[in-house]
Amino acid sequence: MAIADCLKRFHDPIWTPQEVDQFWSVLQPYLAKLLNDEMPLPDSNIKFTFLDPANEKHKKYCIQNIHESMWKGKYSVAVANIKAVGTFFHDTVHSGHSSVTDQLQELKDVFKRRPLESRHGIYRKTFT
Repeated sequence: MAIADCLKRFHDPIWTPQEVDQFWSVLQPYLAKLLNDEMPLPDSNIKFTFLDPANEKHKKYCIQNIHESMWKGKYSVAVANIKAVGTFFHDTVHSGHSSVTDQLQELKDVFKRRPLESRHGIYRKTFT
């Protein structure tokens, strides 16, 4: 029981904006290769069957899924999902109709939405 209690109190470390930027600079070349189709991508893991391409809440749900994939280290899944989201929601930034630079910026924006966690509980603040 003591281990379960300890895990309940476990929180992610607080990332400063500088740390996020430094980590992004490491990720960016790898993500660029994925976006340029230099490396194979898995299939998207988002279930679009019950989603409406005209619903903004559904799109936000998908972006949150991409965000979570990025922070779990599932970068190829995140890229596959952002491409699939762009196609499903008819968004030129995500669907490959824009430059890799634009797509990288979109992934960076999604990545930087990481909420900070304090030692006394979670509070919502994003790096924007």
